[in-house]
Amino acid sequence: MDPGEFKDAVSRFAPNFVHAGQPMALSLTQASEVGTIYTRQEVEALTAIAHERGLPVHMDGARFANALVNLGENPADITWRQGV
Repeated sequence: MDPGEFKDAVSRFAPNFVHAGQPMALSLTQASEVGTIYTRQEVEALTAIAHERGLPVHMDGARFANALVNLGENPADITWRQGV
């Protein structure tokens, strides 16, 4: 998920419009089913956009250890320190 595309997508929903469904959360899969691995900077950008809209952020970590090895990151640096 590209941060710019995510921002455009959530911007299409007027936050106070009660007659349509609203985004309720951002859920990231790290690493995704197709091998996408979000960098710390991407996680930071995506969570910032979600938090601007008041959305909680969830990270599915079925392959989280694989992402950590690939990125060479500390788990905290790409989760709770980024707002997940």
